[in-house]
Amino acid sequence: MPPPSHRSIHVVAGVIRDVRGRILLARRTEGRDLAGLWEFPGGKCEPGETPEQALSRELQEELGIDARVGAPLIRVPQRYPDKQLVLDVRQVETWQGPARGREGQALAWVPPDKLPRYSMPPADRPVVAALLQPPTYAVTPPLDELDPWLKRIDAALATGA
Repeated sequence: MPPPSHRSIHVVAGVIRDVRGRILLARRTEGRDLAGLWEFPGGKCEPGETPEQALSRELQEELGIDARVGAPLIRVPQRYPDKQLVLDVRQVETWQGPARGREGQALAWVPPDKLPRYSMPPADRPVVAALLQPPTYAVTPPLDELDPWLKRIDAALATGA
């Protein structure tokens, strides 16, 4: 629990991908905390808003897009000297309209493997790590159960999995 002197802020951000699989980043403008750093688009949750509602609103205000917010990706608690932040990151399933920086922020469409090259706030770094993980992992069973497992793997591969 943060000390009483710390503000607690709930922030939502979206992972927006274009048809080429690139991810949209926005650069924080001058005069704001962490100015000049790149981040996933989003903003603060207002009282009474769900994370989905807040993200839809923020993406409309900041980028001029209508977004369909999807599944949660990661939730990152981050302590700063003057505040305790919780970053709630969601996948954006679909969106309409051209994304443009309506608040003067620069935008960049970035291939996922290039995300680590961008300077980001500390709370965004675990998001990059999550995005770089493979979509599935194969976990092997105990060795005495290996033959049936290998047969299931072969059958799955034969179907194109």
